[in-house]
Amino acid sequence: MVKKSEKRLCYIIMPFSEHAGIDEEEWNSAYKDIFKPAIEGSGLKYRCERSEISAGAFTKEIVENMKNAHLVLADITGLNGNVMWELGVRHALSPRTVMVVREDAFDESMISDLKSYGVHTYKNNGSGITDFKKRIKETLKKIENDPDKSDNPVFDFLKIEDLILSSFERKNTINKLVAFLNELLENLRFIEGIKDGKFKVNKEFVVFKRMKTD
Repeated sequence: MVKKSEKRLCYIIMPFSEHAGIDEEEWNSAYKDIFKPAIEGSGLKYRCERSEISAGAFTKEIVENMKNAHLVLADITGLNGNVMWELGVRHALSPRTVMVVREDAFDESMISDLKSYGVHTYKNNGSGITDFKKRIKETLKKIENDPDKSDNPVFDFLKIEDLILSSFERKNTINKLVAFLNELLENLRFIEGIKDGKFKVNKEFVVFKRMKTD
């Protein structure tokens, strides 16, 4: 449970430098003027951090952030290599990932496997930003209501695997219980036989039976 004074991390992954015909200044503007206000202004107690290139264990830090962030927003505009790698890591570790793409680059930025999971488009203008903020807030509210809902193909696959494994474990447990019950019934039969004088109890007989009848 998140305390009232705490804010959960929304980790934002997106390009840094010029990519897909968009320069560094535009990317910075998208983060400061669109993504961060949309998330932090939702009223759902989030704080935003942007993936930053730093010296040292860069990959380790990225993976830790992908795992620990309550929410990840991924701008897949232009299918930037680093962004797509980080998105894949997130999909393997956790749900609660919101994918976005610039409207003017939607067609060339879509992957069929991701399209069915919902990708929000955004514009760099006043009315477009307002609409984007509204849609993001609605999405975040849905996440609040069902935080563990699968929202990517990796988790869908793992969910199926869990169902198969659970089914196998259930059947395995039932089989063991049935075998144990049969063993109990067999021993009860011997106990009744002892009581009725049908079986002679001796040392060899007691050792032979797994559930000793003495």
